[in-house]
Amino acid sequence: MILKGSQRAGARDLSDHLMNERDNDHVELLDMRGFMADDLHGALDEAHAISKATQDL
Repeated sequence: MILKGSQRAGARDLSDHLMNERDNDHVELLDMRGFMADDLHGALDEAHAISKATQDL
């Protein structure tokens, strides 16, 4: 559960922020489905790539 959201420049920055144990009291990724990647960085990179492919030119 993300209790407080924040804006980040891209998928890499967001995943770094979410998995940062220094600024977050407790970090644990419980489940991730529907991605080829097996970590949060890769999954958000995939989602970003898919979103770029679906934008109008």
